[in-house]
Amino acid sequence: MVKVKMQGKVYCCNDCAVVFRIYSKMPDMKTPLCPNCGDNVDVQIYQQKRKGEKKSSIYYSRWTAEEVELIDKVIKGELEAYRAAIMMGRTRASVHGKKRHRIEELRQNG
Repeated sequence: MVKVKMQGKVYCCNDCAVVFRIYSKMPDMKTPLCPNCGDNVDVQIYQQKRKGEKKSSIYYSRWTAEEVELIDKVIKGELEAYRAAIMMGRTRASVHGKKRHRIEELRQNG
């Protein structure tokens, strides 16, 4: 008897920013449904950088106005930092760092 190792794939729902894992023996599985919202339109494979991998240009890209608006929502408590990181494709550390800098900017500007 041959044992088949189940491969777990990590998906992210861009609609509700939930990360979840699906185990399947079939490699050609269709896009799964999000366990939170039940939608499969905005579900994509979630790939996170691992230690030792080369840094991509995302580490050095400037913050867009839309990303700063998401940081403002994190500051107000309307959005959790890890969900904002998933929505922007950035690390949680970068979101927390930008949050600190943004709070300083807001204090200095008034």
